[in-house]
Amino acid sequence: MIEKMQTRPIDINALADGSSIRNTDIWDWARRLSDGAETSLSESIGGIRIRSRRVATQNVRMGMRDWALNTTSGKEQVGIVYSYNGAAGVAAGAEDCIHTDCHFENLYRRVRYEANTLRNAEGKGNKGYNISQSDLDSGQNIFPIVLADDIATSVLMPSNRVAVHFECQTTTNGSPRGEVLVNTTGSPAVTDISLASTTNILFSTGSLANGGGTDGNLILSAHTDGKLYISNRTGGTLSIRVSLPRE
Repeated sequence: MIEKMQTRPIDINALADGSSIRNTDIWDWARRLSDGAETSLSESIGGIRIRSRRVATQNVRMGMRDWALNTTSGKEQVGIVYSYNGAAGVAAGAEDCIHTDCHFENLYRRVRYEANTLRNAEGKGNKGYNISQSDLDSGQNIFPIVLADDIATSVLMPSNRVAVHFECQTTTNGSPRGEVLVNTTGSPAVTDISLASTTNILFSTGSLANGGGTDGNLILSAHTDGKLYISNRTGGTLSIRVSLPRE
């Protein structure tokens, strides 16, 4: 067990390909030991940070129990951070990694994917409890994205051109059900493949913040940062499940 760490508890660096983290508990990190205040480290701080290839994380329980979650933007505690390796002149990082049977509790996000991370997957048996932000990244998204009116979010695409499948719990106008093609390189674009309805669903380019896009619509926007942005301006709350291909 690892408990009450001021910095990140486990850091698999750039020279540790093929490592594994198994059968352990990680509770409470990224607060000052002296008084419990937030640390000065300005990053989303993972219980596990991975910067190597082919790393497996299995049967790990992690989260905040005695300590409170950081609330300063960009300094929140998350479960696993897949990150770039930081080596000079090397634009690479966590690749071909997987986490399975992990338990995430009282965190900002379960998993964060940063730049130069490729082909990482979420295996079976992962669970999250009291997570502030849904997992909106590459891999298998188990839980739906709940978007209130005038709220936007983004989903990191696993490749430059990818088919994305949407399932929505409502059938009103602006509820995406079906598939689109998302291109995030060259001339970014979202193209309808087989949406059940296109009424009040708009396609755009660029990043979208809360309240972004034309009012009265759901906006799907591709951006060169590799993400699909989803902005709900329909006037009601939508529960959307986003499914991405697994490489």
